[in-house]
Amino acid sequence: DLPRAQPKPMPFPGTVNASFFLLALPAGTAVAGWMVAAGNPGLIYPASIGAFMVSLAIGFGLRLAPKYSRFIAPVYALVEGVFLGAISWAFQKYIAPGVVFQALILTFGIFFALLAAYSV
Repeated sequence: DLPRAQPKPMPFPGTVNASFFLLALPAGTAVAGWMVAAGNPGLIYPASIGAFMVSLAIGFGLRLAPKYSRFIAPVYALVEGVFLGAISWAFQKYIAPGVVFQALILTFGIFFALLAAYSV
């Protein structure tokens, strides 16, 4: 057996870049999921349930093989974005108009506030 190199902690700029990247991916696919749901409301449940099941399987894969997370996490983010987009459209249309905008403002506000607090 050859000795293995010890993993190094990610520097702060790398953490910031990875955070932005993993937030931008689901944001993009959430827009796609929203547009698909708006164009064909009959696809809301199949798309959201399918995306949820795939993201659940990927999540278990991430848990069982964390060393591959740098490759699997973007795929998880993309699939989760489709799920969030479809569910968000359904919430906006049928349950609580305006709640999606509030959730987006809070999510991005907390993200940037914590990023600023972490950088101090």
